[in-house]
Amino acid sequence: MTAEDRREALGAIERGVDWSQVVQLAEQHRCLPLLHKHAAAGDIPIDAVPFPVRGRLDRRANAIAVRNLRLTAELGTIVRELEAHGIPVLPLKGPVVAQTVYGSLALRPIGDLDILCSREDLANAIARLSALGYEPTNPQLNKRVEKMHTSHHVALFSSATRVLVELHFRMYSPFFGAPVELPSVAPRLHRMSLAGTEMSALCPEDLLVHLCIHGSGHAWERLEWLCAVAELVRSGNIRDWARVADWADELRARRLVALGLWLSASVLGAPAPPHSIRPDRRTLAMARRIEARIANDPRRHESALELARIALHTDASIGARFRSVWHACVVPKKNDFVALPLPDVLWPMYYAIRPVRLVARLLGMPPASATATGHAVGGLEPRVNASGRPLNNRLKS
Repeated sequence: MTAEDRREALGAIERGVDWSQVVQLAEQHRCLPLLHKHAAAGDIPIDAVPFPVRGRLDRRANAIAVRNLRLTAELGTIVRELEAHGIPVLPLKGPVVAQTVYGSLALRPIGDLDILCSREDLANAIARLSALGYEPTNPQLNKRVEKMHTSHHVALFSSATRVLVELHFRMYSPFFGAPVELPSVAPRLHRMSLAGTEMSALCPEDLLVHLCIHGSGHAWERLEWLCAVAELVRSGNIRDWARVADWADELRARRLVALGLWLSASVLGAPAPPHSIRPDRRTLAMARRIEARIANDPRRHESALELARIALHTDASIGARFRSVWHACVVPKKNDFVALPLPDVLWPMYYAIRPVRLVARLLGMPPASATATGHAVGGLEPRVNASGRPLNNRLKS
C-alpha cells in the first residue's frame, strides 16, 4: 500500500464502515488474505477493526494459508508423478501464480489445481491421476473428450484429499481466441521451485497475458484477478512489452489484454501499459462499465449475455467470431452430456438439444438435472470449495 492508499483507507474508516460487509466483500473478491496482511502490518489501523472482526480475519486467513500449503504439496506430488512417467505438464494459476505474483502462497486463495498437458498425453495423465486416487467427476465425459470441440479440460476429484484437479489439454476454451496447447508454449517455459518441487511455469510476459485473458473472460468479477495483474506489473518482472503485445496478437486477444491492463491502472493504480497495448474506444467503454460495477455494485454478477459479449470482444476476424458463436450455441458441450446423457448412436441429437437448452436458460427455465445432479443451472461442470461442496462457474456454461 502506498501512503495515498493508507490515507484513503483511513478516510473511509473515519467516515464509518460496516466491517462485516468489508469482510464479506473481501471473501467474495478473494482478497481476504490481502486485507488481513495490511491490517496485521498496521497499514489499516488495527484498533479501528472491531475485535470480533480481527478474530474472524485471523481464522479465515490462517485457514486459507493451511489449505494453500496442502494444495501446493498435492500439486508437487502430482507433478512428480506425471513427469516421472514422461508426461510434461504446466501448472496454471493456483500456487504458481500466488508465489510468482505475491511472493507468498498464503496471499491468494486457491480453489483447485489447474494443470496443462499435451492432448497426446491426456489419457495417460488421467490414468496416472487415477493411480493417485483421483476419479473423473463424470466418467462419460472423458470417453467423449475428442468430440467436445468447445471443451479444453476434464475434471478429476480425490475424495481422500478433497482436491479438484482440472486437467487441461488446451490453455483456453476455443471461444476465447486461438487455442493454445502445451507444445506451442513449451520452448518459452522456465523452471521454478515450489515447496521443494521443480516445475514448469510461464514466463512473466506470458503469465500477464494469461491473467488478462482469464480475468476478462470472467468480466473481472473478482477484484483479486485485477490485484494479480497489478502486482505483476508493479513487480518490474515484465521487461519485454513487445513480447506481451506479440503473444496477445497471436491469441487474437489484444483487446482483452488491454482491458485488464487498463483496469489494473485505473482501479488499483498500477503503472499504465505502453501505448502499444492501450485500449481502443470500444475497449475503453467496456472498461468504464466494469469500473462502475466495481465502484457501485461490487456484489453483482454479470449476465451470461454480458459475459458472452466480452468474450467476443477480441481481435479475431468476423469469420472467427461467427465460428465462436456457432461453437458456443450449436456444437455440443460437456454440459449437454451431463444434462441429458444419450448413447453414442444418438450423438447428432445434441446439435438440436444445445440451442433448445440455451433458449430455455435465457428464459429462466433451469433444466431438471440442475438440481438432480448437483450441477449449477445450465448443467455446468461441478467445482468444489474447501469443504468439497460444488461451486457455480457461469463462464463455462
